[in-house]
Amino acid sequence: MTLNKFLLTFIVSVCIQAEVFGSSDQRGEQTVNYALSLFEEHDYYRAISQFKKIQFFTDTEELRVWCDYKIAEAYYKSRKYRTSIRYFERYLNQEDKKERAFKARMYLGAGYSNLDKHDLAERQFQLAESLVGNGLGALWSAYNRLYMHGVGGAVREFHSIERNYKAKTVGLVSSKIAEVLDTYQKSRLRPRLASTLSAFIPGLGQLYARHYYDAVQSFVLVGSFAYMSYASYRLGTMGKQSHVLTGLSTIVAGVFHYANVLGAGRTASYRNMRNREQAIDRVRFLIEEKGKFSLEFGFSVSI
Repeated sequence: MTLNKFLLTFIVSVCIQAEVFGSSDQRGEQTVNYALSLFEEHDYYRAISQFKKIQFFTDTEELRVWCDYKIAEAYYKSRKYRTSIRYFERYLNQEDKKERAFKARMYLGAGYSNLDKHDLAERQFQLAESLVGNGLGALWSAYNRLYMHGVGGAVREFHSIERNYKAKTVGLVSSKIAEVLDTYQKSRLRPRLASTLSAFIPGLGQLYARHYYDAVQSFVLVGSFAYMSYASYRLGTMGKQSHVLTGLSTIVAGVFHYANVLGAGRTASYRNMRNREQAIDRVRFLIEEKGKFSLEFGFSVSI
C-alpha cells in the first residue's frame, strides 16, 4: 500500500512537471508568462503560487533567483511586508545585478518603513543609493529621518541633498521639500502661549490656534457662568437669595475656565500634529511623484 502511494505520488509529480515546463523551452516560457500576467492583473497570491511552482521544477538557477524577487515583490504589493522582507533578503544573498538589487533594497527600505522600523529603513535606502546614485534612495532616507530625528534633522538632510544634486531633478525636489518643512516649522504654535492667552481671556488661546468654533464656545460658556456668579453674588448681598448659589455658580465657572485653559493648549498641540501630518504627506507625495516609487505599492514598473 505504501509503495502504491509512493508510485502514485511520483507519477503525479512527473505529470505536473510536464504540465508546467514540458520538455520544451516554449512550455516553460508560457508558464512564466502566465505567472507574469497574473502579477500584472494584481492577482498576487495566484502569481506567487505560479512563481513557487516554477522555482520547484526549473533547473535554471538564474530563473529560480528571479522568482525569489517576483515572489518578494508580490508579497510587498499584497502588503505582507514581513514576508516580502524575508524573500528580498534571500534574493539579495544570491543576486548582485545592480538594477534589480537597487530595487530590492528600495523595497526593503519601504517595507521596514511601513513597519515603523525607520532606522533599518534608512540603512536600506542608503545602500540602494550607493548602488545607483540617482538620488531616490537619498530622498527616502531623508524621509525616514523625519521620524528618527524630527523635522529639524530632516530639513538639514534635504538641504544637503539639494546641494549634492544641484541643478538636477532630485535637487529641485529636495528644495521644494525643504520649503514645505520650513513652512511647517514657522507655522508651529506654542501650546503654553495658547493656555496663557485663554487664562486671561476665555477662548483667546483657541482663537490663536485657529479653532474659531471652540473659541466662541469657550468665551460664551465661561463668560455666561462668570456673569451668573456675579449676578448671584449681587443678589446674595441684597439678601434676595442664598450665597450657596453664588458658590455653586462660581465653582461651575471655575471648572469651565480650567477646561478652557487646558483645552487651548491641547488645541494648539492638535493643530501642530495635523500640520505635521500634512507636511509629511506632502513630502511623501513629492518623493513618490519624482521617483515613481511609493511606500504603499512599490515601483509602478516591474522587472
